[in-house]
Amino acid sequence: MKRNKISTLLRSLVIGLAVALVSASAYAGGLTAGTSAITNFETWFFSICGILAICYLLWVGVQCWSNKADWVHDFGGAIAKVAAVGSVPVLAAWAWAVFGS
Repeated sequence: MKRNKISTLLRSLVIGLAVALVSASAYAGGLTAGTSAITNFETWFFSICGILAICYLLWVGVQCWSNKADWVHDFGGAIAKVAAVGSVPVLAAWAWAVFGS
């Protein structure tokens, strides 16, 4: 019974989010305003993600500096993780250009 309530709640949340997104785009004010809003969001989103990545690398660096972590394995692994996650938008754009239309 509890699982059924959770699935019903999750379904309601997804439907509510979809309706909110559709209604927000309907009131965007046209294609130019919507494109401008998405561009602004993209700039802010990537800026915040970059700041968080730098904070993560600083955190791991401080741990390595205080001998709580290893420079090669932990800090090198953190750099590899940040590089992998940061390359996803570039790879997605490349894949869209190659396989998209």
